Amino acid sequence: MESFTQLQNVAQILAGFGVITVLLALLKRYAERRSWQNFKTLVDGWTDSLLESDQKIGHLDDDEWKVECERMLTDSRFSPLEINELLNTAVVVAKGIAANKFLT
Repeated sequence: MESFTQLQNVAQILAGFGVITVLLALLKRYAERRSWQNFKTLVDGWTDSLLESDQKIGHLDDDEWKVECERMLTDSRFSPLEINELLNTAVVVAKGIAANKFLT
């Protein structure tokens, strides 16, 4: 009976780790979604400022897009490793947001 009690204690500890893992994963997902929303808000503001200054989006080359997106990803609190992984996707998203604004 005593070995069963010890086994039950071990099972409770392992179950506790699972709950903590799930909670941490949920918090990480929430933080990532919030950072991504912040990035899109920054892109929205940046494209608005381009529209107000009558600057043409077509005059920006790929390096300028990357520089601006990297700055906005940093301001959105992405880590340097995440920025490295997301930079190309961020450029595509930023170009899409800009295209939607300039076409409407």
